[in-house]
Amino acid sequence: MYERRVNIQNLINLSKREGRIDEFELAAESERLYRSIKVIGLKETVVCYEENKKMKVCYANELSEHVRAIAAFIAALIYRWNDLNSGRLEIHFGLQIKIVYILGDIKIFKNNQAGLECISVKDFINAYMDK
Repeated sequence: MYERRVNIQNLINLSKREGRIDEFELAAESERLYRSIKVIGLKETVVCYEENKKMKVCYANELSEHVRAIAAFIAALIYRWNDLNSGRLEIHFGLQIKIVYILGDIKIFKNNQAGLECISVKDFINAYMDK
């Protein structure tokens, strides 16, 4: 349940729109990343993923804001949080601007009040891939 090193391969694959993306694994990666950030912080959370056939290891705060925003949005989706405008998740994930602005070009929001069009992780993946 809690891990020192969080594998985020599906999250990276989705952000690059390449490779295989498993909905259940993506959800689990986002949850594990969120829990690790809550337990030890963004700067202490170690993430790993494969890139160009090499294993990359870094701290979560070194990930792009876009990747962190995707993980935060999926965590909100899974836990059914409706407070995307409160700024709480942005603080946890070290985001400088709101998730709705970072992911605003993806058809996941009905309006600027964060009324979600996506109600499942699969919906989010499909919307993201169609961008």
